[in-house]
Amino acid sequence: MKHVICIGKTIANLYKKNKLVFFVFIMVQVVVTFAYLFFYTSVPRNTAEYLKNAWEVRTINMEFENPEKGYPVESLLECIENNGMQLPENILFYFGETADSESNLVAYYKPEKNIDLVEGKGIAQEDINEKRHVMVGVEEPTIGRSNVYKIGDQIRRGDTAFEVVGVRKIFEGEEIPYTVGCQLYHLKSVEITYPSSITTKAKESLKEYFECNLDSVKVMLPKSDVQRTVEQLFLILAVSVCAGITAIVTFVFLFQFMLENNRRYFQILNLCGASGGYCILLLLEVFGMLFSGGFLLGLLSYYITIGKTAGLVWSDAGWVYLTFLGVILCLSLPTAFRFIKSSKKEGI
Repeated sequence: MKHVICIGKTIANLYKKNKLVFFVFIMVQVVVTFAYLFFYTSVPRNTAEYLKNAWEVRTINMEFENPEKGYPVESLLECIENNGMQLPENILFYFGETADSESNLVAYYKPEKNIDLVEGKGIAQEDINEKRHVMVGVEEPTIGRSNVYKIGDQIRRGDTAFEVVGVRKIFEGEEIPYTVGCQLYHLKSVEITYPSSITTKAKESLKEYFECNLDSVKVMLPKSDVQRTVEQLFLILAVSVCAGITAIVTFVFLFQFMLENNRRYFQILNLCGASGGYCILLLLEVFGMLFSGGFLLGLLSYYITIGKTAGLVWSDAGWVYLTFLGVILCLSLPTAFRFIKSSKKEGI
């Protein structure tokens, strides 16, 4: 009990002697805590959750080394769908008018899943089955094209005319039925999108399967959601680390400044029989309690303003707290040791 009272008196004395510095010390901790909880819990977690479901991390890309016209699409689809491991969510075909031209023509295996943002009609299953020469144009001109698409217009691609049945506001190319694309143009690449439940191991197995069962094809796996999260957040994380190092150095400096203004208080403790080890332990405990108080204030302000909606995970908050506390106490130990040693030498 006496030790707890001594800690309380020490904190009170630090406050009385250095009110402004004490206030700045606590506010710096609150701001840093708020920022770190945001950048190291909510932002990475939400980004990782988004990327886990994003098509980029669950899409396997195939590039054909020798693009050919009239590719046997039935055998390709049979290979993709009957792999015994994972059924695709959708398949996207890229075609070029020649083997060396840009892939400006695209087609969906299940076009009804991507009907969003289409003005007019999209490609229907009847169009695919009957190999109709219909097209969904793009609002922004495709690379190498200068058309302004109007529903009902006839657009020629190579020797074939297509009727524009719809216009998509955002996309990579002009959409046609995949059966028509495989019949008339050179199949250059395929993107196979799988459900978000697919694992990295399953994607690796599928890559091996496709390379064994398809000729002249290069299979590329997407980056994992973890890799993409790190890439997207690298600058934020780097800045946060630098800010954290600056904050820790600031904590130690401010604490040392408060100690220097309370040197006589610790000299009195020594004269009352307190050992050097006890004083060092007292300093570390006081610093730890001050940091914990600032952290709790920062945590509370974060939870009230953002944490409720951002989905604050308490284990992440605990990780941030323990990391900061451990680093700060380790860096404060030499400062406390030098301070107590010099206070003993000076005496009253």
